[in-house]
Amino acid sequence: MTSLKVSQLIQIIIVSLLFYTTTINTQWAQISTIGNNELRGVVFFDEQTGVVCGASGIWRSTTSGINWTHVWNVADMNALSFINSSTGLAAGNNGRILKTTDGGLTWNVIVTSVSENLYAIDWANASICWAVGQAGRILKSSNYGNSWFTQTNTLSDDLKAVYMPDPLNGFIAGGNSRELVLSTINGGNTWFSLLNEPGNFLTGIYVIPNNNYKIAVGSNGRIRRTITGGMWPVISSGTNAQLNSIQFVDLSTGYIAGNNGTILKSTNAGGNWTSQQSNTTNYLNSIYFINTLTGWAVGQNGIVLRTGIPVGLQNYGSEIPVKFRLYQNYPNPFNPKTKIKFSVPATGKNNFVKIIVYDVTGKQITTLVDENFAPGSYEVDFNGENYSSGVYFYRMITNDYSEVKKMILVK
Repeated sequence: MTSLKVSQLIQIIIVSLLFYTTTINTQWAQISTIGNNELRGVVFFDEQTGVVCGASGIWRSTTSGINWTHVWNVADMNALSFINSSTGLAAGNNGRILKTTDGGLTWNVIVTSVSENLYAIDWANASICWAVGQAGRILKSSNYGNSWFTQTNTLSDDLKAVYMPDPLNGFIAGGNSRELVLSTINGGNTWFSLLNEPGNFLTGIYVIPNNNYKIAVGSNGRIRRTITGGMWPVISSGTNAQLNSIQFVDLSTGYIAGNNGTILKSTNAGGNWTSQQSNTTNYLNSIYFINTLTGWAVGQNGIVLRTGIPVGLQNYGSEIPVKFRLYQNYPNPFNPKTKIKFSVPATGKNNFVKIIVYDVTGKQITTLVDENFAPGSYEVDFNGENYSSGVYFYRMITNDYSEVKKMILVK
């Protein structure tokens, strides 16, 4: 078989693979790194403004996570929690707690009486909050996080997560070589064990309001879910990676982040989980969504991932296109960046557009666009910096249109 025929056959196979791709998982893009710092907590208030914390302090972004300002330089901050877009707390090693009242621009040190590392912090309401950490330490504040007192816990295991739905009821997850879930119904005056299972440990917990599902995650891909709190059946995660962070955006939609770039999504209140393509093998320590589609994940080596907001998307021109169209990327060949132009007409229907990039084997490597568009012409950037030289394909998908084009990365 001639080289021409081989090339033609490969392209036919690729196009066939793209044509029959019907299930597209949400894609994540690495949008920045904050040095080589291990990042451990992330909170965003809207599409532009957010805060992260980690091994060298606290950073703030007003550019959707693309650029960051180092607002507090102190070692080993482990967790963030905000009660609103202004007031938040950060917990760290050696009993350190910081507070902000201006959306993370400035932070004040809150003196505590403990020296253990604090791994998690959460608000129950605007005045009452908890922090938990090393060797079974539990702290509570009843005055807006301005002062803290200890609460009794008979267990000495590390406590890694706390979730307080209201001032009376709360849940803590942790353990060193066992899965522990503690609960209170009297504001932490007493804590009792809901789960004590040897062999693993837990790192995150979430309670979905109204349906009252309690979901805990941890080592070896562990996911447990219960309503009653008595039995905690294991839910399949499809991975053995440690799971570190869990958040639900509504009663059905939830996300989990973990080691080896693991991101999982559920759309049925945690009953089933599907893997998301994160395009990284870094450990992910924290995940945060502002709605069902738009979120950030942070972790090892300063990595910041984002989904729901296309990277480098621009709208240009005032003329309304008469049909969907996908244009050839330019420049082509390229190194390492190229632009992809597409057009969206006025159809009177939902103009939902996806643009997906595949490698020469047909493997989906990233999603550049995944949202609704007003009629117009747009450009989106593709950055091939983290990919090897070769042939790539990009596909535009709408309700009524699909087209594939080829581009060449040359390094």
